[in-house]
Amino acid sequence: MKYLSKEEAKQISIEAANILSNKKLEDVVLLELGDEAVADYFVICTSSSYTQSQAAIAILSKEFKSESLLPYAHNENPTNNIWAIIDYGFLVVHVFTEEGREYYELEKLWNEAKKISI
Repeated sequence: MKYLSKEEAKQISIEAANILSNKKLEDVVLLELGDEAVADYFVICTSSSYTQSQAAIAILSKEFKSESLLPYAHNENPTNNIWAIIDYGFLVVHVFTEEGREYYELEKLWNEAKKISI
């Protein structure tokens, strides 16, 4: 996999947020986490159901693979059915049901992160 510049990583993260927003996910937020975090960017959004969460992750993964942007990813699907994750290393996408987003409150946990407009 090729090395991405900071600008390329940011643009791909913005594209991920836009794809999810266009697929009718709600409250899509892009956070720039900083150098000491587990990733450079988080996309956090809310789905109407766990099924929609899974579909959104599949669409994002397929879109990036077809464009040869990010061929490798690690999907996490916790057994609680309220949170789906796709991890690209520099970018971690969190798709929550409304219940999951309220419970985990990632935006509060990462409240010092810079919000990026999408």
